[in-house]
Amino acid sequence: MPGQDISADKARLRTALLKARDSLPPDERAAKSRVLQERVLALPQFSRASCVCLYLSVRSEAGTDLLLRAALAEGKRILVPVVDRAAARLRLSELHEPQRELAPGAYGVPEPLPRYRRYRSASLVEFMILPCVGFDEQGYRLGYGRGYYDRLLASLEPGFPRVLLAFEIQGVQRLPVEAHDVPVDMVVTEERVRRIRGETTEPS
Repeated sequence: MPGQDISADKARLRTALLKARDSLPPDERAAKSRVLQERVLALPQFSRASCVCLYLSVRSEAGTDLLLRAALAEGKRILVPVVDRAAARLRLSELHEPQRELAPGAYGVPEPLPRYRRYRSASLVEFMILPCVGFDEQGYRLGYGRGYYDRLLASLEPGFPRVLLAFEIQGVQRLPVEAHDVPVDMVVTEERVRRIRGETTEPS
């Protein structure tokens, strides 16, 4: 079956790309994370956004700590994902005090503790930052295989940037794509900002 072939191809790619990402030495990963986050901070779309949604990085993911601190310092509203396992979807909760409110949640990802959850509509978001295992030149993302972000992306109205953070080592020319896959608007790595609907910005 074609669908099964695509799923198998994704699984093979996921294993290879996770291995490649995990192989980055911690110091190198931290340095690359800082550079790619600085690229996001330089984007006018991020500066203009009064409400941003971002993932809270774990393990070998591209970091988001600098973005979180900057958004807090600039007085932006910050929404972070919370896994709703019963509904098999992500909900967005407003974050005020990360050190106080966060604890490891589903799959070890930091989430607001239940008493600090303030669920908000995705319609508030003006800039969204997403994680990935891999990405391609058309803006498609390869996730962890559970479909949470796919369902979130499919539910969003157009009108604001959806941005992937990743290391260049996670990129491929073309990912296997299924009907439910939704491309993002921009991919930011330590080397470039790839605008899917416009030009590629190379490092200066």
